[in-house]
Amino acid sequence: MKILNLRLKNLNSLVGEWEIDFTDPAYQTDSIFAITGPTGAGKSTILDAICLALYGTTPRLGKITKSENELMSRQTGACFAEVTFSTASGNYRSYWSQHRSRKKAGEPLQQQKHELAEAESGKILEEKVSHVPAMVEQLTGMDFKRFTRSMLLAQGSFAAFLTASDDERSSILEQITGTAIYGELSRAAYLRFSEEKQKLKDLQQELSSVELLSDDAIAELNAQIKSLKAQYDETSRLHDKAKEQRQWLHKEKQLTRREEQIANQLQAWQQKNRAFSEQRERLSEGAQARQFEGLHARLTVHRESHAQYEKDLRECLEGLPDVKEKRRLRRSELDIALKQLQEKKDKVEQQLPLINKARALDSEIKSLRDQEAAALQRHSEQQEKIRQYKLREKRALNEKKESERLQQTLTTWLTQYQRDASLHNTRAGIESRLDNLAENHEQLALIESNQQEVAAELKKLQGLKLADKHEQELETARQRLQDAQQLLDARHQSLRLAAKVESLEAERNLLQEGEPCPLCGSVEHPYAEHSGPTTSSYEKEYEQAREAYLKAEQKLQQLKLEQVVSAKDLQWEQRRLEDKNNLLQKDKQQVEQRMRGLEERLSSELQHYQLKVPVLDDIAATKVTLKQRADSWQEHKDKHQYLSTVLGNIATKLTALTEQISEGLEILDEAQERLSNIERVRKSIEEQRRATLAAENVDHYEKQLRAEVSQCEVDYQQAQDHFYEINEKYQNHLNTIERLEQQLAESEPVLQKSEEEFAAAIADSDFVSEDLFLQALLSEEERIAIQHQAETLQQEQQQISFEQSELKRQFAEVAALQFDEKSEEELTAEIDGHQKRCEELQQQQGALQSQLDVNVARQATLSSKTELLQAQQTEFDHWYLLNELIGSADGKKYRNFAQGLTFEIMISHANQQLVKMTDRYLLVRDEQAPLQLNVIDDYQAGEVRSTRNLSGGESFIVSLALALGLSQMASHKVRVDSLFLDEGFGTLDEEALDVALDTLSSLQQDGKVIGVISHVPALKERIGNQLMIIPGTGGYSRIEGPGVQAH
Repeated sequence: MKILNLRLKNLNSLVGEWEIDFTDPAYQTDSIFAITGPTGAGKSTILDAICLALYGTTPRLGKITKSENELMSRQTGACFAEVTFSTASGNYRSYWSQHRSRKKAGEPLQQQKHELAEAESGKILEEKVSHVPAMVEQLTGMDFKRFTRSMLLAQGSFAAFLTASDDERSSILEQITGTAIYGELSRAAYLRFSEEKQKLKDLQQELSSVELLSDDAIAELNAQIKSLKAQYDETSRLHDKAKEQRQWLHKEKQLTRREEQIANQLQAWQQKNRAFSEQRERLSEGAQARQFEGLHARLTVHRESHAQYEKDLRECLEGLPDVKEKRRLRRSELDIALKQLQEKKDKVEQQLPLINKARALDSEIKSLRDQEAAALQRHSEQQEKIRQYKLREKRALNEKKESERLQQTLTTWLTQYQRDASLHNTRAGIESRLDNLAENHEQLALIESNQQEVAAELKKLQGLKLADKHEQELETARQRLQDAQQLLDARHQSLRLAAKVESLEAERNLLQEGEPCPLCGSVEHPYAEHSGPTTSSYEKEYEQAREAYLKAEQKLQQLKLEQVVSAKDLQWEQRRLEDKNNLLQKDKQQVEQRMRGLEERLSSELQHYQLKVPVLDDIAATKVTLKQRADSWQEHKDKHQYLSTVLGNIATKLTALTEQISEGLEILDEAQERLSNIERVRKSIEEQRRATLAAENVDHYEKQLRAEVSQCEVDYQQAQDHFYEINEKYQNHLNTIERLEQQLAESEPVLQKSEEEFAAAIADSDFVSEDLFLQALLSEEERIAIQHQAETLQQEQQQISFEQSELKRQFAEVAALQFDEKSEEELTAEIDGHQKRCEELQQQQGALQSQLDVNVARQATLSSKTELLQAQQTEFDHWYLLNELIGSADGKKYRNFAQGLTFEIMISHANQQLVKMTDRYLLVRDEQAPLQLNVIDDYQAGEVRSTRNLSGGESFIVSLALALGLSQMASHKVRVDSLFLDEGFGTLDEEALDVALDTLSSLQQDGKVIGVISHVPALKERIGNQLMIIPGTGGYSRIEGPGVQAH
């Protein structure tokens, strides 16, 4: 991973938007650069911005939330941080931002935003605040903790990797070197071994449960099946014979019934045939009449045509007088419409000259009215402007009066609560001491509780009996308790020293920049503005050591109480409890002493603000009160400054408004004079227009005249169309009468001829008249229905004849069969008996055969399971050996082995860097703890020392070597190409400082970029490439250096 670009805005003292391009040639030419500037200028803020953009948190302030953001610059409403970085998979941009409501200072904080995108395309990969850090970890292989221990070593945590636990070191090494796969392989081998073991066990259980029949049992079953089969065959034969005889009896009865049915059918057919004789005669007459049907149809057509001609002619003659009268009326209407049209056209010709003159005058009047309206509009607008100016002047005066009143109120308030002005600077220290006081209250309560438990244990020991016990377990527990006691004493000593350092805070507050310290003589005071480490961290270590001591003590007590103790051990245990009680009493006195010191300090500080030292339950409320009062003072002060600015703006605004009102009145007079001139000319032309034409709307009047002409033209055209229409109808009527008279004359001879031909045709038939012919004539539906009845009767006769012959044949076949004379009931009983016996024999045979089939299936299963068991045994042996080598449920067996090798490689890389900086130390692994570090001190005859006993300078040199060693190791996913170091060089002498800088500079050939933050003057002189943080007025700073841009 490599940092390519950093953008930030309004973070701590770095107000405004800044950009640092780490791809600038200056960083390629010289791989190491310094971030320099006075204390509090904002050097560490650059590292905070990098962490904030990537993970939404910082090493110094932790997680930024909606309720609290100590990183945003004062008097600003928004801040952001953006980092562009590269990994093996590409370049990415991570952006974090937060703003206040309406982006105004003093407003409530809003929800922060966090997004991750591809740098080139801008494609958003993740924009949920809670998911972006996980996505960054996925891309870089480092979460926030690993990032600050291997790539960005923040102030106060430079030696974090050196002092990390085994598990924390293992996690960092896994991510940096990609060795997490070994733990997964170890767990996978164990899981596969467990699965194969269970499979083998299941197969063995399945084989043991399979039971087979003996050969004798199989032979016996086969003999029984053969005997049952023979019995079944004989019984089945008797069953079939009885069934066949019963069927013969049934068939004979059926044939007799069928014979009776056929006789009945024949009788019914004869009755239907006699009833159909009349219809048969009608069918014959209809066939004869059908021969003359065509002639009669033609005669009917001629008769109907002749009658229709007569009817149409009669109707036309009756309607002729009415049509003639309508034609006369339409002609009269046409003459009237023509006369009206000519009169309207003459009127239009007379009015056109007047209309044109009136139109010209109207155009001139309209132009004058438009000018008059525009002038009036300008006059009204100018009046409105003057009114608005005066209204704004009045509002400004009211606003000035109200602002002066508010400013006086704020001045009075600030004077009254002047004591709260210093709360902004002192509140953090007071709250820290209040927290320490609360922690001491809790410690005191815990110590008193432990004293009560010790007293109860001493009382309980008095009732124990003497007996033997396991000395080895007790001795181990005693040794652990002794170790815990030693650690507790060491932590207690550290706590006392920290409390002493904290007691010097008042003296630190007196230090002045540039003046020598009365203790050490230094003119630089890093902790003059920022409090040094508090006792809280040492108190936590002390509490952890005390908890370990109590757990060891509890374990020893448990062993003693589970067994009956001897007199010697009982005395030792009683002395130990008394010693513990003395230690607790000593702790109690120290805690009470610290509490008295804190209460005295707090009493002095809080008295200035008219507050008292709170009891434990009121500490939180006191902190809230301090914060509210500090915020209230700052808010009133900001409002007072704001009102001063507002009053200045109001004065400027009033001057401008007075000038605008004066100019507006002059423009208003000019507009009024122009409006009067236009009105006088307009009235003169309007009088001339009224004399020319009375109609007000010339266009409407002309349109009305022309519309009257058009309407007359339409009326004339309609009258003409109506006349032509009725005239045409009259002519058509005369033509129709002539045509019908001709058609009637032509149809009479044709009708007469058709009647003669039909009469001649039926003269030779049985029909003596046309009426008899019509009675005999059948419709097509009647003829088909009667014909169908005749065919149906014939088919029924044929079917009856066939069934009679077939019945005779079947009687002959039945008579030829010979059976025993048994009744149907006897045969049915015999058939049922045979059927039941067959079913019993089948069930017995099936049961025996089922036993044989099951035995065969079991033999096949046994053979198959045996083969599977052999194969599974082979597979199990393979995974058993692999599990013995690398497998474990938690993955530690193979992972620890691989991590040991990885740690060896990292130590080798670190030693390569370490020998460049010193010839005294060499890093080695602890043989007892594979991930623990020791150093060989060649200046002390090769003595092996723990890294926890190194001095500050020694720890820095070793930590730097480890950091460089880590950066040389990379997996497919993680590569460390940027390294930022915050402080730590102050513990080195000049020679060690030169060696460390030379070592860092030598990394340029690997493409690494290293940033160093330090107050050491010699370091700033030795590094030419610098990012300078330069303080300005108001507590704000600016950045200067290669690749820096201010936006």
